[in-house]
Amino acid sequence: MKIVSAIIALLLVCSFCTRAQDSRYLVEFRDKKGTAFTLANPSAYLSAKAITRRTVQQIPIDSTDLPISSAYFDSIRLVPNVTIINKSNWLNQVAIKTTSQAALTKINSFAFVKSVNTLGAKFIPAAVKPVEKFERIEKRVQSPSLKSLANIYNYGASLNQIHIHNGEYLHNLQFNGRDMVIAVLDAGFSGYKTNKAFDSLRLQNRILGEFDFVKNEISVNEDDAHGTYCLSILTANRSGLLVGSAPNASFYLYRTEDSFSEYPIEEQNWVAGAERADSAGADMISSSLGYSDFDNPALNHSYLQRNGNFSVVTRGADLAARKGMIVMNSAGNSGAEAG
Repeated sequence: MKIVSAIIALLLVCSFCTRAQDSRYLVEFRDKKGTAFTLANPSAYLSAKAITRRTVQQIPIDSTDLPISSAYFDSIRLVPNVTIINKSNWLNQVAIKTTSQAALTKINSFAFVKSVNTLGAKFIPAAVKPVEKFERIEKRVQSPSLKSLANIYNYGASLNQIHIHNGEYLHNLQFNGRDMVIAVLDAGFSGYKTNKAFDSLRLQNRILGEFDFVKNEISVNEDDAHGTYCLSILTANRSGLLVGSAPNASFYLYRTEDSFSEYPIEEQNWVAGAERADSAGADMISSSLGYSDFDNPALNHSYLQRNGNFSVVTRGADLAARKGMIVMNSAGNSGAEAG
């Protein structure tokens, strides 16, 4: 009897795992027919700063800028047992969550739907604590070999890092990020609201906004610290200890990465964050994220697919650059690995 009960329990767990793993999908639309917005009135969906950026760089506003059709969006939203996660105007698609096959059948029946593809969904048993994907590397900071007495900033231990690209020369000429807006896309910014290295950032109200695209909430202060580390390299300003490369820039902080799993939904989150950065008027996107292999190997991007034009995140990054933003993404963490 115990064996039979155990088998039944195992089957139930496996059934739940299968549903959970396939609970998130990307719905792509065929067109934007019925959208209430026009190319002639971009101020209805883009900020003045975003429009100015395009004007200065002679970038035309095109159909990718137009918001998706509200009729299409609402049709998906009103399907029973479907939750909208986020959307992309650029790629004309929405990410949804559902475990209902009937809902998927209904969505596929809509004439305006081009495709429905799985984004996967992590399943973590309650008794198992997930392991973060970010590698934690502790290194002893060596004393700078360069003197900083003649510089505007007292860089402390960060002088060598700044000096790699002669950043202190630019700082001395007042190129310190002032009047520039940077959107940082990462896995969270744990403790940034209390960390002393960001005192001036907070006191001068240079955090222009934040959003968590993983949990769909407005706070990013309680999640992973990886974004905090990256933000410190950009804008920390604690004299004699740590000074970033853009200590006077303003920032949007967006959490798009779930540090406890790796699934394609995070690519869609990244694009949603990039679009929000664009519409808000950011000048630059900085992220330390990359996607190729996933927790479910069936979702991995093959070598041929890693061509800069296939995945959601690379197409989104291309569009972000086309909108006039500088897109900076880290590369090289796996540079020492074979293959």
